[in-house]
Amino acid sequence: MGWRPRRGNSAGSLCMEPLRQGGSIKSHCLRGAPPALVRYVSHFVMTCSEFVALFTDYFDGTVTSTQARAVEDHAATCESCKRYQVVFEKGASLLRALPEPELAEDFEPRLQHRLYHVADERLLVDHSASGATALTVLGIA
Repeated sequence: MGWRPRRGNSAGSLCMEPLRQGGSIKSHCLRGAPPALVRYVSHFVMTCSEFVALFTDYFDGTVTSTQARAVEDHAATCESCKRYQVVFEKGASLLRALPEPELAEDFEPRLQHRLYHVADERLLVDHSASGATALTVLGIA
């Protein structure tokens, strides 16, 4: 008869338990499924970790339509990720509502100066570490 998806309840709906628990539907409901089916489902079903990793790009509108649909489908079935989405959107709304900060006239040149010298500090740290290593090697020799 072939492989059948695990049923979640007596009504015969597909098991959504792993989505509610942040698990992977692939490892739970598709156990024993043909590899081609698992790969196919992997494109459309995501875990909570994948949702969180992709959500900011989704919010910015930089994901593909397939990824957007997967994010939306996951949020529709996972209370935890839906709550994450609501909190994220509320936070973004609050940030947008804040007045724009007033910066001093010399802010940009000071920032440019500091950013320019960050590279110098890294270079000094890198060379000082390698110098200490070289002296240690010479001391041992």
